[in-house]
Amino acid sequence: MLQAGGGSSKSFSSVIKRKIKNFFTSAPSLNISREREDELIEKIAQLIHKYELEDPAMLFMAGLQPIAPIVVPYALFPISPILRTLGIKTEEYIALLSKGENIKRIIERLEELQRQE
Repeated sequence: MLQAGGGSSKSFSSVIKRKIKNFFTSAPSLNISREREDELIEKIAQLIHKYELEDPAMLFMAGLQPIAPIVVPYALFPISPILRTLGIKTEEYIALLSKGENIKRIIERLEELQRQE
């Protein structure tokens, strides 16, 4: 730790670097079953369809798909305590949306719902 007189056994910057590294590597491994993925995809697609937001949602998801593994966990983890108080299991949605293939499946389901009308 830091010592009086400005000397330190560990430099301040190395302590900060370690804490930052630990923050970004401490995310748990999230896995959900294929059946649960299917349920969540249907739930998301139906909610988007209910409010007739298919086109903007598909546009947003198409842009998100290639960067999802990087962006989704760090976008949802900070707000997960708030969402959990509302009964939303963010870990499942993080696991689902972190896979680009699932975003593609949501887009495909939204297209199907649009065609059915």
